[in-house]
Amino acid sequence: MKAGQLERMAVGARLIADVCVIADRPFVEAVENNFAGYFNELTITVKLRPEAGDEDVISLQNQLLRLLNSTYEVRPSGFSWLVKFSRGGGSLRSLFPGDQPRSSDADLEWTE
Repeated sequence: MKAGQLERMAVGARLIADVCVIADRPFVEAVENNFAGYFNELTITVKLRPEAGDEDVISLQNQLLRLLNSTYEVRPSGFSWLVKFSRGGGSLRSLFPGDQPRSSDADLEWTE
């Protein structure tokens, strides 16, 4: 493995661990991850229980944004991330690099 690949994997592993700590809440059912090495992108999926309230979800999303955006200086060049959310089998709005914190009345439903 090349040194750059190891660095990206190490950053990804730290982010996954930190996301799992933040997402350890009663309304979170599971946290899954996938690192696409070819694209240098970490995708994290947070599965929420059907009873998860919008305000709780937005609070979680904003905490995750703070974490992920704070890693900008230490991420290897080209490293990207995406956080997907689902609740009761339906997709909610994802988080992308550069997203701003959401207001407490933000619409969480996924729209294309």
